[in-house]
Amino acid sequence: IRAEGYGRLVRAAERVGRREAAGMAATPTAVLISRSFDIPWGASLFEAADQPVIVYTDVSGEPPDVDAPLEVVRLAGPEPRAVMADLRARGVRSLLCEGGPTLNSALLEADVVDELFLTISPQLAGEDRAPRIVEGEGLPAAVGLTLEWVLRHDEEIYLRYGVRR
Repeated sequence: IRAEGYGRLVRAAERVGRREAAGMAATPTAVLISRSFDIPWGASLFEAADQPVIVYTDVSGEPPDVDAPLEVVRLAGPEPRAVMADLRARGVRSLLCEGGPTLNSALLEADVVDELFLTISPQLAGEDRAPRIVEGEGLPAAVGLTLEWVLRHDEEIYLRYGVRR
């Protein structure tokens, strides 16, 4: 949220209309996993009265009052399998994750990732401390991927992979 500046997830009226016509909620629920509960509560994500947000954490304490419909769910860890099980029980069938490399590692290790979308930008960093797509303790085994499609827009390449089981 700090890095990306997330606000309301669906802003365009035509997209809201398409979602409603398809029998979906007008606005998808934003899901946060926080081990520290150090959340930028002033972010615009929490300003929309029609933007539901669920925060999974194991830290006690109450969030400040925000305009968004907010639910805090306390789970040990919170471990990805438990979070996904809770979301599934709520009827969530698809979840787009834009987590960082530590969360990506935890999700892959928990075997709850079906697809990986990867964007390649025309920039080379060469920094030895630059973040990777997975970080932390390391995965216990390599995760096999199957290329599903490739798209190009200007100088960027968008890759969609399926995760092999």
